[in-house]
Amino acid sequence: MRYLVLALLSFLTLAGPARAGEPQRVRLSAFGNSLVNHAEGGAETNVPVWLARMARADGALFSMDGQYGFLKDFAATLPPEPSWNVRGVRGAWIPGRRSFGEAGFTHALITPANFIQYRAPDQSFEDGKGEDATPLSVTLRLIDWLHENSPKTRIVLYEGWADMAPFADPFPPSARALRKYQAFNSGEYHDWYATWLAELRAARPDARITLAPVARVLAGLLSDGPLAELPAEALYSDNAPHGTPTLYLLAAMVTYASLNDRSPPEALRLSDAIDPVLRENYRATAARIWQMVSAQDTAAAAAPAPAPAAPAPAASSAAPPEPAPRPARLAVLEEALDTGHTNPALAMGLNGLSDWSVQHPFVNIFKTARGWIGHRDGEWGAWRQDDLIALGLLNADGWPTALPEGATQLEALILTDQPPETKAELAGRYRVTWKGAGTLRILGRVRKVSIGDHEAWFSFTPGDGGAAIAILETDPRGIGDIIRDIAVVREEQIPLYDAGAVFNPDWLAVINDLRAIRFMDWMQTNNSP
Repeated sequence: MRYLVLALLSFLTLAGPARAGEPQRVRLSAFGNSLVNHAEGGAETNVPVWLARMARADGALFSMDGQYGFLKDFAATLPPEPSWNVRGVRGAWIPGRRSFGEAGFTHALITPANFIQYRAPDQSFEDGKGEDATPLSVTLRLIDWLHENSPKTRIVLYEGWADMAPFADPFPPSARALRKYQAFNSGEYHDWYATWLAELRAARPDARITLAPVARVLAGLLSDGPLAELPAEALYSDNAPHGTPTLYLLAAMVTYASLNDRSPPEALRLSDAIDPVLRENYRATAARIWQMVSAQDTAAAAAPAPAPAAPAPAASSAAPPEPAPRPARLAVLEEALDTGHTNPALAMGLNGLSDWSVQHPFVNIFKTARGWIGHRDGEWGAWRQDDLIALGLLNADGWPTALPEGATQLEALILTDQPPETKAELAGRYRVTWKGAGTLRILGRVRKVSIGDHEAWFSFTPGDGGAAIAILETDPRGIGDIIRDIAVVREEQIPLYDAGAVFNPDWLAVINDLRAIRFMDWMQTNNSP
């Protein structure tokens, strides 16, 4: 029997990588952007969903909340205003029911933008706002608040990955440009984070601050080994760059190791959205990620000194028995009780999406625009959206590919007949952006209109009528470069939109306490064929 046990231990040692510590409960507060949660990319283009799945595979507990923004926004908006709702990820905190400190966050993830690394962390931002503010100073302000309100929370800096535009314009990059990009991620870009980390630790030696070295680890994986054969399109969807589920899974694996001081689980159920190369090499990739993360000394340098060991009792030198593991059900029940939710039995059906609705669930107002209407001289509304579809003049995403013969313009209405009571929420300046070639105009109940290169501005006040986005010409050279991806964003919410936010935080605050939401009117169930 003794030799059988030794043989089994040897087999288990050889069967997989060392996983270090036991899985732990993680309650995470994320200060992030689309490098953490790319909500528009789909259900799996975010780090939280993969963290939750890995925790379940490990038999651990995971919950989190997050908000979008830039470093200066995070430091200026405290307490945090959680706005993320990721399917399959348990929320950790509902403001108003308990304080941030009472929520028991174990970790806080801080994410800077990925295009500020050309200036040192202690140099001012070059945005014309707050000339004295630096990435270092605003992060220290945030860390001080976290330490004051939740002293046990560990700070984790999320490295993300660098802006790809300098290497790939247009997207996708050539193989040579992609190699340069990965070299930048593991070199100058990572060095910026290492400097930022060192300066934060020097300024706050009592704080537990570590780094999730996503860029450095990913650059290593994608430059050498089986994942090096992946083309850019398997990982990135543009040159911002937003990513595919494969990229966010890899980023989550690095983050999981950094949060838990433990390798990602050796087995994880992966969907078909994950590139086959990673699916086939997942276990080896998890082992290599843990090797690279554990090799850095950030966790050891940030960890507090261990308490002196208590002397062994004089009566016996035998080690005390190991406590029995807690049943999984008990752990889940403990977590449920710890949230402090009163779990109100309240559900609601959402109002339908329309240009005249007052709910405004999206940061991008154009998502609720009315369908395209075509006009010709002397006849307003000569072509309705159904007519344009029948003529084949709208692509699969609903963007006009051409104007009907004889049409003077196509028009989409927004912010129609908004009541005066919405002035506090809706009045102000709006930015309009778009891609493609053509002529765009802003009409209706608007003032102070200015139109530039793929960017326009207007002022709006609620009342009778509304605003309209009109296309007078699209794709004039006939090469498929149509006007598309129109976004209309209120000036105050531009940082949220630019950081990747989809839903209006004011709307999320209204629905946050609901147990269930019915999307019947959003889906136009009553009008479906």
